[in-house]
Amino acid sequence: MACLLLMAGYWLCLQIGFRHWYVGVGVLFAVFWSRPGRDWPWFCAAVAAACLLDDAGAAGGIGPHLPSAVLEPLPALLGALLARRMGLDAMVKPVRILDLLLAAVLTALLVMLTDLLGVRHPSGDDVRHAAAVQTQAPTLPALAHYGINHFMGAFLGIILIMPGMLWLTGLMNRPGTAKILRAGLVWLLPIALLLSVPMALFAGQGVDRYLRRCLLVLVVVFSFRHGWRGTALSMLLVSTLIGIDDHLHGSADDPVVLQLVMAVMAAMALLFGASIDELRSNEAALQADKNTLQEALSALAESSRRNIELEELERKRIAHELHDELGQLLTAMQLRLAESAVNPDIAALERLGARMRQSLGSVVNALSPNELNQIGLYESLVYGSPSQLCELAGIRYQVELQGNGMLLNELQPATALAAYRIVQESVNNAVKYARCRRVGVRLRVGRRGVNRRGIVLVLDIRDDGIGVYETAIRAGFHSIRDRVLALGGAVRIANCGGLRVHALLRQ
Repeated sequence: MACLLLMAGYWLCLQIGFRHWYVGVGVLFAVFWSRPGRDWPWFCAAVAAACLLDDAGAAGGIGPHLPSAVLEPLPALLGALLARRMGLDAMVKPVRILDLLLAAVLTALLVMLTDLLGVRHPSGDDVRHAAAVQTQAPTLPALAHYGINHFMGAFLGIILIMPGMLWLTGLMNRPGTAKILRAGLVWLLPIALLLSVPMALFAGQGVDRYLRRCLLVLVVVFSFRHGWRGTALSMLLVSTLIGIDDHLHGSADDPVVLQLVMAVMAAMALLFGASIDELRSNEAALQADKNTLQEALSALAESSRRNIELEELERKRIAHELHDELGQLLTAMQLRLAESAVNPDIAALERLGARMRQSLGSVVNALSPNELNQIGLYESLVYGSPSQLCELAGIRYQVELQGNGMLLNELQPATALAAYRIVQESVNNAVKYARCRRVGVRLRVGRRGVNRRGIVLVLDIRDDGIGVYETAIRAGFHSIRDRVLALGGAVRIANCGGLRVHALLRQ
């Protein structure tokens, strides 16, 4: 059944007789490429039978033309075999388009050679291809024109049919087909028909050649919009319209010139369209990787946030146990010592207990800043541990708040704690290593995002000391970076007449 369909289809292609493209070669190439090798002998026989029928109708007999009929399918068969060897498949990429073009060129060369060998009709005309060549005494220019005409026609036939075959046979090429066909019906076909009307009215007057160039511009535009599949659809439509007009009305252009323009346009448009598709595919893959990375970063940030919260809960538990157990023991010891008789050794032990109680309070506050939960972030920075540390060191300490201070009450515990720890660590490093006389802390808080639901907190801690000090970086700034990055923020440490820690926290 397939052989009968191929025989009828190829015979019909021979009857069309367009001068500028030979669709039969493209059909044979696509059939041989897509079907297994065991079917090829039957297909060759079907094509030979179609050629013999065509020759019988043209010359009145089939006997003298049997060798040419047998040779007819061989160029397409060899070209399809070469395309398979080159790895041409339905995965269309620019490199595969280059393989298709190379296979099409070699096939077209074989078609040209076999057709030159088959200039055989007594009348001296190639009836099927309408290219006049005198068989009695053919001149070299006539043979060259004839050969180029057949070469370009075969090349065009392959690159017009094969992209459609790749489109139909590749499952990965199916998505988006409805969109492309809809665009072809909505604007490509109406514009092409609109240009075809004056092209037919002014046929042979020179104006039609410019209108044909305009039709070819549509191919480039449609290729940009819809990739190589857009090229396949638009080139087939435009070529059909030009072929019908050329067949019915003729043209001011030499057929070879028209073939050359269309062949170059089709080849470049296919490469352009495949490159556009690959670019969009890479862009989509890059966006998918970006989304995956963003999700992973979000998950990592959430995990880091939970770890920080768990760490702070453990700190609170340890601080609570130290405060309740050791604090009670120290208090009891001090009371018992106070009740004892006055003795220099006992008084010394009482002073030592007081110092131990004070140190315990500092350790408990360092583990879990109760002041943050009791009086809030801003007051903790103004009156809490950082302020007391600077006061003991004789360093001037100042806190400045900018923006909507009410938003500080909306900060999540993890964000407020991170801000407090950043300031505490920065002030501690400044007191220990900076040899500074002043430390300034500036907080700026505001809304962010499209819906203005998020909060941005900017911390800027500066001192007037010696600048970046390596010991401090090893001692504490790594923890600052870790806290900021865990909350999806950013931090920058730099010299500016001292050391500056600039941190951005997002919520």
